[in-house]
Amino acid sequence: WQALQLLKSLAVLCRLTWPSQEQAMAIKDRILQTIGDELGWDMLVFVGHSQETAVTGGRVMITPQVALATSELETALTRACDRGLRLAIFNSCSSLNIAQSLVQLGLQVVAMREPIRTDVAQQFLHHLCHSLANHQTIQSAVYAACQHLRTTQQFAYPSTDLLPLLFSPAQAPPFQFAPPRWQQWLQSFRLSRQWLPTPLEAIVLAVAVLVSSMDGVISSWLLDLRYLSQAVYYDLTNQVPSQIVPPVLLIGIDQESIDRAQRTIPNFKTFPIDRRYLAKIVADTASLEARVVGIDYFLDTEQPHEQQLTQAIEASVAYKNTWFVFAVNDKDKLHDSGNRLQWSLRGDVRYHYPSAQDGTCHNLCPFTYLLAIAKILSQASFHQSYPQPQLEHQGDFQLAVSGYLRQWLNRPDQSPIAPLQVPNLPLGLSTINDFALPLETAYRFIPAWQFLEQAEPDSAWARTVTQPIVLIASWGYGEAEDTFSAYLSTQYWCKRRQQLERDCSTIFGGENIAQALRDLLIARPIVRIPDRWLVPVAAVVTKGVTLHLSRRSQQQRYRLMLLFLGVTGLYGLVSLQLYNSAAVLMPWLLPSMTSWIYLGLALNRKG
Repeated sequence: WQALQLLKSLAVLCRLTWPSQEQAMAIKDRILQTIGDELGWDMLVFVGHSQETAVTGGRVMITPQVALATSELETALTRACDRGLRLAIFNSCSSLNIAQSLVQLGLQVVAMREPIRTDVAQQFLHHLCHSLANHQTIQSAVYAACQHLRTTQQFAYPSTDLLPLLFSPAQAPPFQFAPPRWQQWLQSFRLSRQWLPTPLEAIVLAVAVLVSSMDGVISSWLLDLRYLSQAVYYDLTNQVPSQIVPPVLLIGIDQESIDRAQRTIPNFKTFPIDRRYLAKIVADTASLEARVVGIDYFLDTEQPHEQQLTQAIEASVAYKNTWFVFAVNDKDKLHDSGNRLQWSLRGDVRYHYPSAQDGTCHNLCPFTYLLAIAKILSQASFHQSYPQPQLEHQGDFQLAVSGYLRQWLNRPDQSPIAPLQVPNLPLGLSTINDFALPLETAYRFIPAWQFLEQAEPDSAWARTVTQPIVLIASWGYGEAEDTFSAYLSTQYWCKRRQQLERDCSTIFGGENIAQALRDLLIARPIVRIPDRWLVPVAAVVTKGVTLHLSRRSQQQRYRLMLLFLGVTGLYGLVSLQLYNSAAVLMPWLLPSMTSWIYLGLALNRKG
């Protein structure tokens, strides 16, 4: 039975055994009914004892006292042959008469000419099934099994390889578990040297695979181009999601805000940012409904007027239970003025997603991710009590939040932060943010000076603010450090929306944070399929196309080439739509370039 398990991937196996309490006639009836079952069988295997008889054509022993003659099996076997039975294997002693009887029914039969030892019979059956499982014919399988017996048993049991025999009706095709059609197709092409790449094609493929496997400048450039094409597609097809509400009110300290502050605040400093100015902004956020405030400035050193900022923050925590998240670039780099660690969170601005092992932020967590956690916990109620920012809280508040979230580790589907969890993808897959969307889907912007003028209690403007998160960040003044080159997609939207009052080639740290926060909260990470997956596929497909073109006239070749170029263009459109609809980025440029170069080389060879 263990030997027959080698065939379980190719066939459904059915086993009939001898229950000692069953009566002889019941056993016989069950065997005959199973053999003649309407389902039909391909192969019958008997393992046990058998004897030769002159009159009945041999018999098999099914219990120590019960035997079945071949003549008794004839009716059931005839029905089985009509339903597809082709092969019978009798791995039992002296079964020649049985084989000769069954060949007359049209069966191919493997039998033993003389008595055979049990362990030798087991070896024979195992290697026979192994060969059949590898899609060899029964002839090859019997020969291979006999060869094995010859090499392993020639000294212990000489000539055992001569015991197994194969009987077959005249002109019957050898029994074989045929391989699947796709394997036959693949094998036929493996034999063709035409599918091997030419030296130039091999160079093109090697360069394309190398480029597709490289991280850094080239990978960033390819992604930048893809973001641009996706932004244009969003715009042309009018598929910018209208239901996305920007989650962030971005209060930007720009150059005009700095200039006004220098006129009104004595000895105003821009680096480090003057704590009195930050204190005024924090105090005025009390007029808003937002309960989460992120400060994208490093407050890692004590500065003049530090107490004024601390008092403004503590007042917001005391009266509104505001969740404050401070930006840091090291876990311990937060000046703990006023015991801030007891009622605030601190997040690393260098990355946006936590590691798979630290989804509850027990250690240092991303600034963006902590803003999302604070937003969720500040707006909802759960069955279990969860920590709230309070001035009288004892201990590290971030560890308290982490401890609460860790209670849900065994119930991830019910966890309050389940929507924030980025799946741990296998096989080199990764997720990226959707920087192809316009910036207005991520934040609502107001310069700091204008915010200070409009953020009065019960003001009409304050009532229009629906963003649950306030982010205080620099906005490109002279000494601001978080200014970066903008993606081409961002520059496209900037010019498309005619935001000519700003430099469209730059983007600020607060904008990056807002975009990542948007993707976290709407649970839309884009799954990126690596280029190195599709470049070889493109090479193989194009090679098949070029082989097909080689059998066509020159006019037909150019016509089919144009058709193929159209197909690659259509694939590009499909990949753009997949990005929109399924949040999957299928690479297009590098695989398509590989295909076009392959096609050009083939056409050049054909003249």
